[in-house]
Amino acid sequence: MFMVVTKLGNHNVMVILDNHLTKSGWCCANNDGNGFFGDNFFDPTVWTAALSKMAATFNGVSNVVGMSLRNELRGPKQNVNDWFKYMQQGAEAVHSANKNVLVIMSGLSFDTGLSFIMPRPVHLSFTGKLVFELHWYSFSDGNSWSTNNSNDNCGQVLNRIRNNGGFLLNQGFPLFLREFGIDERGGNVNNDRYFGCLTGWAAENDVDWSLWALTGTYYLRQGVVGLNEYYGVLDSDWISVRNSSFLQKISLLQSTLQGPGPRTDAYNLVFHPLTGLCLDTTMLTLGPCNSSEPWSYTKKTLRIEDQPLCLQSNGPENRVTMSRTDCSIWQTISASRMHLASTTSNNNPLCLDVDATNNILANPCKCLSMDSSCQPMSQWFKIINATRPLKSSKLYKQLENLSPKSDMFGESSIPMSMPQWKLYPQSPPESSDLQKIMGALKAKRDDVQRKVDREEFTGHRRRLAQVQVWLTSILTMENQYNELLKTSDVELERLCLCRLCSKNVKKSYLYGKRVMVMLREVESLSSQGEFDAVTDETPIGEGEELPIQHTIVGQETMLEMVWGGVGKTTLLTQINNRFSKRGGGFDVVIWVVVSQNATVHKIQGSIGEKLGLLGKEWEEKSEMKRGQDIHNVLRKKKFVLFLDDIWEKVSLDVIGVRYPNRVNGCKVAFTTRSREVCGRMGVDDPIEVCCLHTDKAWDLFKKKVGENTLASHRDIPELARKVAGKCRGLPLALNVIGETMASKRSVQEWRLAVDVLTSSATEFSGVEDEILPILKYSYDSLDEYWIGEGFIDEKEGRERALNQGYEILGTLVRSCLLLEDNPNVVKMHDVVREMAMWIPSDLGKNKERCIVQAGARIRELPKVKNWKDVRRISLMENDIQIISESPDCPQLTTLLLQRNYLVEISDGFFQSMPKLLVLDLSLNRLSGFRMDMYNLVSLRYLNLSRTYIVNLPFGLYQLKMLTHLNLEKTRYLESLEGISELSSLRTLKLLDSKVRPDMSLMKELQLLQHIEYVSVGISSSTLVGETLFDDSRMGRCIQQVGIDEKEPVKVLVLPALDGLHDIFIQFCRMLEEIKIEKTPWNKSLTSPCFSNLTQVEILSCNGLKDLTWLLFAPKLTHLRVAGSVQLENIISKEKAESVLEDYIIPFHKLEVLVLDDLPELKSIYWNALPFQRLRWLHILNGCPKLRKLPLNSKSVVNVEEFVISCPDEECLERVEWEDEATRLRFLPSCKED
Repeated sequence: MFMVVTKLGNHNVMVILDNHLTKSGWCCANNDGNGFFGDNFFDPTVWTAALSKMAATFNGVSNVVGMSLRNELRGPKQNVNDWFKYMQQGAEAVHSANKNVLVIMSGLSFDTGLSFIMPRPVHLSFTGKLVFELHWYSFSDGNSWSTNNSNDNCGQVLNRIRNNGGFLLNQGFPLFLREFGIDERGGNVNNDRYFGCLTGWAAENDVDWSLWALTGTYYLRQGVVGLNEYYGVLDSDWISVRNSSFLQKISLLQSTLQGPGPRTDAYNLVFHPLTGLCLDTTMLTLGPCNSSEPWSYTKKTLRIEDQPLCLQSNGPENRVTMSRTDCSIWQTISASRMHLASTTSNNNPLCLDVDATNNILANPCKCLSMDSSCQPMSQWFKIINATRPLKSSKLYKQLENLSPKSDMFGESSIPMSMPQWKLYPQSPPESSDLQKIMGALKAKRDDVQRKVDREEFTGHRRRLAQVQVWLTSILTMENQYNELLKTSDVELERLCLCRLCSKNVKKSYLYGKRVMVMLREVESLSSQGEFDAVTDETPIGEGEELPIQHTIVGQETMLEMVWGGVGKTTLLTQINNRFSKRGGGFDVVIWVVVSQNATVHKIQGSIGEKLGLLGKEWEEKSEMKRGQDIHNVLRKKKFVLFLDDIWEKVSLDVIGVRYPNRVNGCKVAFTTRSREVCGRMGVDDPIEVCCLHTDKAWDLFKKKVGENTLASHRDIPELARKVAGKCRGLPLALNVIGETMASKRSVQEWRLAVDVLTSSATEFSGVEDEILPILKYSYDSLDEYWIGEGFIDEKEGRERALNQGYEILGTLVRSCLLLEDNPNVVKMHDVVREMAMWIPSDLGKNKERCIVQAGARIRELPKVKNWKDVRRISLMENDIQIISESPDCPQLTTLLLQRNYLVEISDGFFQSMPKLLVLDLSLNRLSGFRMDMYNLVSLRYLNLSRTYIVNLPFGLYQLKMLTHLNLEKTRYLESLEGISELSSLRTLKLLDSKVRPDMSLMKELQLLQHIEYVSVGISSSTLVGETLFDDSRMGRCIQQVGIDEKEPVKVLVLPALDGLHDIFIQFCRMLEEIKIEKTPWNKSLTSPCFSNLTQVEILSCNGLKDLTWLLFAPKLTHLRVAGSVQLENIISKEKAESVLEDYIIPFHKLEVLVLDDLPELKSIYWNALPFQRLRWLHILNGCPKLRKLPLNSKSVVNVEEFVISCPDEECLERVEWEDEATRLRFLPSCKED
C-alpha cells in the first residue's frame, strides 16, 4: 500500500485513506456485520488502534491529505450516541498520530444522513481540519426519479440533502461529496434526471467531490474475473473513455469556483447541467464554461459583466438576443429552482431552453405539472456565483492523454459535429466540401424564401409551383444531411493509425460513398435554384381569406345548423373564409366593406380591384361605364358577393352586378343593422344575428380575459360573470371589456368594474344603444388612473374608495411604476421615486415643494428656505424627539412623521397648516399634546396609533372634515367622550386600545351618520348580558374585533355581526365555550350569521373543546388556532348535528389553516372535505393526536400548489390517510417545516 501511495505521489496525485471494511470483502449491506460499532466484525477498540497506526505510518507523506474514518455506517445497531462517542475517539486518534491530515467523518444510513449534527455539534480538541462527507446516488432516492415529476422530485431531494448534510456548508464546514456517479452506458431515466439535479446543486455550492469510479474493470470482484464497472469513467480497456459526454458534464465541477487562492471580482456563470456547458456571452449558445465572458445577475436581469448589454427574450421558439435597453426579467421557477423564466406580455412564462445545435431559445416552460414522464432537463439552468478564475479540467486533460481516441472530445469537450471535421486533415475531404456547399444551398434557399414571403405578403401574388417543389426538395435534403451528421462521430471512431486506416474498411467506404452521392445532389439542387420570377398574380376572383377575431364563441355549428351568436361582420367573415378554403364551385368570391355614407363609385372600385379592373382610365369612367365593365366580367361567371355593413339599399344593377337566382347560381350576402334595409334589398326572411346566450357570452368573455387572470384570485370568476352579464351578450362589448379586464388581477379592481358598469349603463332602449356607456368604461378607466394621492372620493362608500385605490395600484404595477414584492406589498424603484418627486416640483424648478427624508436618521426638522411653498413632507423613520419650530405652511397637504422618537411638539406647530389633509404621528412616544389642532380645518386623515397619549389632542373635535381616525394600540387612552362631534368620520380604528365600547360610546357612534368601519377591542366579560350591538347599522360597521380576558368567563357569547371581517380571541384562559347570540336584525341561527367573516385567530384559550360555531362563517379564508391545550375538535360532529337543521359543508373558501400547540386535538372534521381553495395546512409543534386529516383523493382543487407543512418527518408519518389514492395525491404536498 505504501508503494501505491508513493507512485501516486510521483505523479502529483493526492490520496485520501479510507477505512472501508474491517473484514475484507465487497461493500456493503445492512447485515454484513461490518456496518456499525459493535457489529461482529467491527470492534471499536481495534478500529481506533488501526486508525492511529495508519495515520502514523503516513505521517510526513506529503500527498496523503486526509483520512476518512469509516465508509457508509449502517445496519440495525446504528445510533446517534455511539456515533458521537466513537467517531470523536477515532478523530482524536488520527489527529494525535498525524497533525497534517484532514479528518473526514461519515454519517449514518450508508452516509446519506448527518442531520443529527445540526442540534448537537461534534466536540474535538482540534479545529480547522474537520471535514464531513456525504454519498448520493440516484438509487439513494429509491425510484422517485422515474415515478415523480422531475422538478418536484429534484426540489424534494435537494431539501433532504440540505437537511441531511447540506446545512454544514452554511456552518462553515467543508462538505465532501465523496461518492456519486451514474451508469456510464446511459439510457437510465433515474440517472439522467438525478445527475442534472446533482451537478446543478454541486456547482451552485462549489462542493468538493470524488467520483465513483475511474475503474474500467475489476481483476476479481465477488468471484467474477474481469467484471465491468459500468459506473467507471474508463472503458474495459482502461484506455478509452466509456462515455464521451460524461467528462463534459463534470468539467465545471472540476474548477474551484469560490474560496481561497487566486481571486477575481465576483461574477456569475449560467450553467446547463444536462450538457455541462455554460451560456456563452458572445454567440448565445452553449459553450465551455472557461471560455465564456462573465455574467452579472442583478435585479433579476442577466447582463454581461462591465458591458451595457442584457439578455432579452423574443417570444416562444425564438433565439434570445442581447439588448442595450429591453432587459427581460429572469426568475427561477419550479420546485427544482432550475428554470430561468421570463414573462410574456400575456403573463405566460417562457423558459431558457436549448435546441439541437446548442442555440439558446425561450420556450414555454416544461414539466411544471405533476407529469412524471416529462423531461425538463434541457431547460435546467443554474446561475453560479464565482470568485475564482476558471481553469481547464486537470482530470480531463489526464484522461485525454491516456487515449488515442481522446481527440474526439475536442479542446473544450464539445460533442463532435460535422462542421468540426475541418479541424482534422485526415477526415474525408468530401465532408468539408459537403459542409460548404450545403451552407451555400441553405443561404440561397433563405434568399428565395424571403423573396416569396415578401411578394405573397399583399395577397395578390402566389408562389410558382416550380419554386415550391424546389423548396420542398431542399427540406428533404436537409433532413438527409442531418441524419448523416448523426453518424459522423461513429465514422471518425472507426479511423485508426492517425486516421490513415479504418477498423472497418467496408463501412468507411460506404459512408464515404453516401457523402459523395449527397454532394452531387446538393450541387444539382443549387444549380436549379436560379429563378427569374418566384410568384405570379393571383387569378381574378380567387377567394381571399380575411382576418377574423381570434376568439370566436358560439359559432361551432353556425354554418351547418343555426346562424347567430356572434357579431354580424364576424359571421360574414367566417362564411367568406369557408368559400375561400373550399371554393364552393364559385369562380369569383368578392368581399366589400360598404359602411355608412358609401357611394356607388366606392363600391364599384372595391369590386373592380378584385376583378382586375385597375388603372387611371378605369378610375375616370362614369358609374354607368364602370357598371358595364363589371357586368361584362361577371356575366359568364358564378360569383359570391359579400357586402359588409350596409346602411341603405345598394342597387346591384347600378353597380353592375346581376341579381342572383337559382338558374345562374350566384349569391349575394350582406350585413346591416336595419331590418328596413333588408326589406328594401328584397329579403323578406332575414337571418337575425342575436346577442349571445348567457353561457356563450361567458365562454367568449372568459377566453378574452384569460385563464391566468381568472385564476389569480378565488373571487374573480364570480365577479367576472357579473361583468360579463353587464355586456348583455353583445360580442363587441364582451370583447372590449374582456380585453380591458385581462390585465386586472386584484379582486378590488373587479369589484370596481362591476360598480362602474352598473352605474353607467342605465335607461337604454336597445342593445345597440347600450354599447356606448359600456365601452365608456374602457376609456374612463384611463382617467381614473390619475386620481392620485388623496383624491379618491369616499362619498360613495369606503369599500368603493378602497377598490379604486387597489385599481390604481394595479395599474401602476402593470405600468412598471411600482414593483410587486409579494401579493400584499409593492415597492417603488429609486429612479421612479425620483421622478415622482420631480414632477410635482415643477420638473425640478421648485424642489422644496416635496420634502422627503425618510429613514435619513435626522434629529430635527430640515432647513427649508421657503416653508410657504411646501406641499408634502415625509420625515418618517428618523430620530426626531422634539419639534420646537412653528413653520408657516399654508400650502401643506401631507405630513408624515411616523416611526420617530417624538415626545413633544410645540403648541404653535399646527397653527399655519390650514390645507393639511393627511397627518401621521403613529409609532411615536407622544404622551400628551401641548398644542391644539383646531386650525387643521381641512384635515381628513389622522393616525395616532401606537402612541402614549392619555387624552385626545385639544381641538380635535372641531375637525369637521376628519374622515379617518386611527387610535389602535393606544394603551393609555382614557376616553372618547365627544367623538360624535366628528360629523364626517367614516373610519374609526380602536383595536388594542385601552378604550373599550360601552353603552355610552356606542350611543355616540350611532350619532355618526357617515361611519362605515370600526375596529374595537372587547373584553370577554363585556359581552355577558350587554346589548351593545342591537343597532343594525353599527353591526355592519364593526368589521374587526379583538377579544381578550379582563375577568374570567367560561362562556363567550358572540353577537351575530354580519359586517364582521376579522376576529381575534386571545388569552381567555378560562373560556370553555363560544356561543352565537341572535341580534334584532339576524334572528336565525340556521343560516350563516357571520356572512362576511374571513379571518379568525384563537390563541391561548385553554378551556375550549371545539370551534363548531365556525360553521356559521361560510367565507372564512384564514384560520389560526394555537395554545389551546384542551381543544379536541375544530368542528364537533355532535354539536354540529344539534345546532343545524340543514347540512353545511364548512371551510368552503378556507385558504390557510394553522394549528399550533394543540396537544389534545384529534379531528378537524369527521369527514373528508372538498377544500376548493385550501393552499396551506400548517401543523406546528404539539399536535401529536391529530392523525386523520379531512382529505380524500378528490379534496383540494389546486393540489399542485397545496402544501402540508409539519415540524418533522415523524409528524408526517403519523398521518392516517383515507386510502392509498389519497396518500399518493398528497404525499408530494407534504413538507418538513
